[in-house]
Amino acid sequence: MNRDPDTTPPDPAEYFLEIESRFAERRGTPFVLSAKDWALMNEWFDAKIPLAIVLEAIDGCFESHKKGGRRRNVSSLGYCTHAVRDLWKERRDLQVGGEDAILPEDGIAGRLSALADEIDAAASRSDESGIAGILKTTASEIRRLDPKTLPEGDEALLALETGLLDEVERALPESVASTLQNRVEAQLRKIQFSDDRVRERTEKATLVREIRRHYGIPRLSLLG
Repeated sequence: MNRDPDTTPPDPAEYFLEIESRFAERRGTPFVLSAKDWALMNEWFDAKIPLAIVLEAIDGCFESHKKGGRRRNVSSLGYCTHAVRDLWKERRDLQVGGEDAILPEDGIAGRLSALADEIDAAASRSDESGIAGILKTTASEIRRLDPKTLPEGDEALLALETGLLDEVERALPESVASTLQNRVEAQLRKIQFSDDRVRERTEKATLVREIRRHYGIPRLSLLG
């Protein structure tokens, strides 16, 4: 990977794509994100709220909506605003900890080491040399990150993750690519799309999720 994770800015495209597709998947009916929804995603991105937090909050909102027996569909991403904010605050508070908490840099170093180990483990499980090589390279790059440069968020990790997933997708063996695409198509058949652009973005994000599951690739985030 010819990238410098300390200087490569994160690409918001995957961040927005994943949020949009997860919202479409959970809603299960046609919709188009409004200008306010896009502005909200930009706010979350600018505030460096990890993608995993946003997705978890969206899932939580729809589960609560379903359990509450409400019949009207969730029509706007804004419905999840408070859930995202509250979950992010909760996780940050846990990360800081109490009086006995470890120093932030120590915590970040430990998290980076754990992520590198998870990626190495995924590489060892793969019998595809090309994919295993990509994973091992990413694990090495994670270990080279300096915890002192990561006190504010996940920018370097997001850049690594984006590059990793792109490379793995390009290196998929034909048989694996076909299997994963069939899984994606099966999932998309459950959703009605009125906009081809939304369908394409949802298909891309769903394929990325299937790649993660197939190879056991964790989200590269400072939050556990």
